[in-house]
Amino acid sequence: MKKRLLLVMMLIGIVALLIHSTLTLNANKALSDSKNASYEMTETTKSFTTDYTSYKTDLGMTTYNGNTYKQRVHVFFQKQTKNSKIVTWAVQSDAGKLSRVPVSAICANYELLHPGWKVVGAINADQYTTGFGDNIGAKGKDYYYPQPYYSMIADGEGWFTMTGLPAMAQNILGFLQDGSENPLISGSSNIINGNIKFSGMYLYILDNNGNRLEKFQVNKFNESPRELETAVWSSHYNEKEEFPDMTISSSNNIYVVKRAERAIANNSIDYQYKDKNGYDAFFGKGIISEVTSKATFGYGAFAVETNDEYLRSKLAKGTRIIVQYELEGKFANVESAIGYHTIHRMNGVDIPSSGSYNTSKYTRSIVGRTSDGKIFLMAVDQTNYSGMNWEEIDACLKYYDVDEAYQMDGGGSTTAVIKENDKFVVVNTPRDGAPRSILNALLLVEKDETVETKIQKMINRKNIYVKRVKKEDE
Repeated sequence: MKKRLLLVMMLIGIVALLIHSTLTLNANKALSDSKNASYEMTETTKSFTTDYTSYKTDLGMTTYNGNTYKQRVHVFFQKQTKNSKIVTWAVQSDAGKLSRVPVSAICANYELLHPGWKVVGAINADQYTTGFGDNIGAKGKDYYYPQPYYSMIADGEGWFTMTGLPAMAQNILGFLQDGSENPLISGSSNIINGNIKFSGMYLYILDNNGNRLEKFQVNKFNESPRELETAVWSSHYNEKEEFPDMTISSSNNIYVVKRAERAIANNSIDYQYKDKNGYDAFFGKGIISEVTSKATFGYGAFAVETNDEYLRSKLAKGTRIIVQYELEGKFANVESAIGYHTIHRMNGVDIPSSGSYNTSKYTRSIVGRTSDGKIFLMAVDQTNYSGMNWEEIDACLKYYDVDEAYQMDGGGSTTAVIKENDKFVVVNTPRDGAPRSILNALLLVEKDETVETKIQKMINRKNIYVKRVKKEDE
């Protein structure tokens, strides 16, 4: 009897040990909602933590349909506070052009133009045009100015609120800096049936520090204004791959910004034979350098013509202005927004996808939000590793407790950067063998009091621009 009881107790102990081992193993493994894929982390090889941001490189394994694959991922988590935030950025080469450069160069440029902020980590962002032509692709019938596929708002400015084909799915993701429990807002801003509507084009008068003082509706673009209306004029890219000069005249004054800080015009109105693409968008920023009844200007310039007497009373040589196309609702006031490729997870649920791009093994770039409200960035390697398909990514996102996630540009564009010893270091292995030059990036930035103290002794580049333009016009 005693032997039988001892045997039973031993069996119970063995079962308990097996259950404990299984639970311990499963604590490091996550399954996709489909149960077709899993991910488990096996080792962290690199990491850092600040007051607001953490980063690590994790080695791990995925399974898919019974097969096992070796993986390496680079993940960031950041609290959104008054001292830490995610931002979008791109490098401007001159007034009307953004440059394609590596992510590390985008990080360095952001720090240069934002005294008191430091970049702690970054990944690549939106897809970008690869040339000129039909459907914003390689050379063809249509000529669109180089731009992201989707909308882009940076520093609260709508550089590309609407892109070359406004009837396309204009997926847009905005980042709230207001302490919201969920700092992400998303939707579609296409003209025909988007759930985020365009409110129109507006002109803002700025003070010397860039603060917006007054706001006015702009009714026309490259078209004469009617009574009480306001129009903006700007040259845009044509089939000869140039910005032709334009001449305008008016019985009223024309307010010309000849050396704009930015002057970006989308020219989709030239291609109305496409599905309701007869819309143009524009972003302009600069100081009025000339007040005249007739003006000729081309690349890097724009002009305001208005029949609104009150607005005329506010415009003069030396007045600094912004003109931009805007979205309604929460997107009207976001500091940063970017386009995304596809939604991966929403409200803690995987969103299935059967597209060939998503079902392939690939390098991936992801932005999202964890269940406790942190911003999450991830880059997935493929060189010397497997890369992940859609369902493997789903399992990986569940492992890192990501409730909401969006896919950025993948493949050779995938890049993860951290700041280490005051240098921007690429931590993933780019598929091209070297970091690809891209258009824009998502940066995790933090307030840097030491940098801010040093910068107070320097002149802000924006103020240099203001003083230079005023001096040249005297």
